[in-house]
Amino acid sequence: LLAEGTIDAVINISTATGIAIAPLCEDKKITLFSIATSPDVSRGRKYAFNFWVTPEEEARVIIPEALRRGIKRMARISTIQEGVLAGNAAVDKANAGKIELVLSEDYPPDARDFRTVIAKIRSLESRIDGLMLVLLPGQLGTFAKQARSLGIKTPFFGLETLEDLSEVKASAGTLEGAWYVNAGDGDGDFLRRYRERYPNASTYAAGNGHDAALLLAAALDSGVSRDRIHEFLAALKDFSGALGTYSSTGDQRFSLPAVVKVV
Repeated sequence: LLAEGTIDAVINISTATGIAIAPLCEDKKITLFSIATSPDVSRGRKYAFNFWVTPEEEARVIIPEALRRGIKRMARISTIQEGVLAGNAAVDKANAGKIELVLSEDYPPDARDFRTVIAKIRSLESRIDGLMLVLLPGQLGTFAKQARSLGIKTPFFGLETLEDLSEVKASAGTLEGAWYVNAGDGDGDFLRRYRERYPNASTYAAGNGHDAALLLAAALDSGVSRDRIHEFLAALKDFSGALGTYSSTGDQRFSLPAVVKVV
């Protein structure tokens, strides 16, 4: 891309690619706006930013909500991926033993057969009040469908990816009613208009992509040169967009609020 001309900024999605791109952008002094969970994307850097609700904010919301719903013991099924691991670490820290983790299993991103762990869950189901799904798209709907078809009745809950419409469809109805924590939607107007324009599209990260473009445009419209966009973002205060009103938190991240949602 650089060989073809100047790049004002880069927008990226997912932690794994963000971690790969960040040092390249840092070396070239190009602002990176990464729609990614793990702080490893931006930690110790000037030009890289995480533009996703922070794992700490999600954990602050999910543990009290789980307790409110009567979850005292849970099992967790996760994908082995940097963003997922960062989210799980934040949840475990916030949990601090309040909810017993009876079973925790991690799977590589290409896994599609979950019958072995489902059998384990069935043997422990009388001891489990909730089943936390922290699986990536391509796995989430598949797991939910397999679990229900093999007799698992424990309620599902989780983070973020339960908002992916394609996964909800892939689950054949088995994710309906599951609750999860993700970034808020501001006043909801953006999502309403987005669904009207793209009725069959997933809304997962749509607001983040929209606001990332708005923020970079706002920086350039303010007269900031391309090599100082990162300073504009680092000093951001009370910006209003699809995700609500938020500010820079001073650590290359933003104060995006987390809320509880239901599939």
